[in-house]
Amino acid sequence: RNHRHRRILMSASKLIGYAGRPISQRRDELDSFRRLLRTHDVRAYLEIGAREGDTFHEVMLALEPGSRGIAVDLPGAKWGKSNSKHLLGRALKDLNARGYEVRAIVGDSHDEKIIAEVRKHAPFDAVFIDADHSYSAVLRDWLAYGGLAPLVAFHDIDGFGMHTKDGSPVDVPELWGELESRFESKRFVCAERGMGIGVLFVNEPKAKG
Repeated sequence: RNHRHRRILMSASKLIGYAGRPISQRRDELDSFRRLLRTHDVRAYLEIGAREGDTFHEVMLALEPGSRGIAVDLPGAKWGKSNSKHLLGRALKDLNARGYEVRAIVGDSHDEKIIAEVRKHAPFDAVFIDADHSYSAVLRDWLAYGGLAPLVAFHDIDGFGMHTKDGSPVDVPELWGELESRFESKRFVCAERGMGIGVLFVNEPKAKG
């Protein structure tokens, strides 16, 4: 297959997630990401930074029943919410009732114990990184989990100039720019600012020169 880099501009409508709130991803960005996962017959999915589980729930429903998934989150952290653990649990309960094999791993994605626990469930077919958006944090997640699947996705790859609620810059675009120069990739970016989802095909390094 030819997985050359593509920038796809789309409309910027929001999805209402299982928890009853608009989810972080734009509808067309997420729909395109889910189609890509189906095309690649993803049956094992890892999400870093699942929060209420809305995106995790939407992605898992796009996969074949019986697929397995791991959701990692740290409630109350910089990008988390204090009540998200309960809502994540509800989303996972619904998925398990529908025939999916899913579970949550609660803790800091950079903690060696959490990394070791996640790796017990590897390999995966796809990983989605959407936790702490500082350069150092995203880099650590990439180093810890990027080798666990042939498809590695990042949220907020188009977040240039954006800031978190505490004023910290969104650094995902910086790391994404470095990584997409090394691997074949696809971008899904709304016409209206949606922050974007980028996917790396880590088994397909770009030819030098």
